[in-house]
Amino acid sequence: MNKLLLSLIILMNTTLVFAGGTGEDLAKKCSVVLSYMKGNEAILGDSNNAIDFGNCLGVLESVRDINLFLSKSKNKITMFCPPSNGVTNIDAVKIFMAHVKKRPEHAKLAQSGTVLHAYKSAFPC
Repeated sequence: MNKLLLSLIILMNTTLVFAGGTGEDLAKKCSVVLSYMKGNEAILGDSNNAIDFGNCLGVLESVRDINLFLSKSKNKITMFCPPSNGVTNIDAVKIFMAHVKKRPEHAKLAQSGTVLHAYKSAFPC
């Protein structure tokens, strides 16, 4: 199966798991994470913000996990090449948010597609 086609199928399924949405939608959720990182711990007192926090980190992590899984598969498919010491969730949020700001046209894509573009830009092979 073609590398791109397989990647797209997996990413589409990832999007469905996290209730879909665009990169813009995910950026709104990830803004909760940024606010928390800046010391606004009270933001998680609102259950909607807590859910957004988890959704943001979950989508960012799932795209990294899929890339790792595919890179270890028989065909050694690699969509992006993160550093060998990995990527922290904090760095992932910063990379994603910076990419959405720099490339707003990508924010119109499905959230997992936007994340993939961000990671490919930050970690080219």
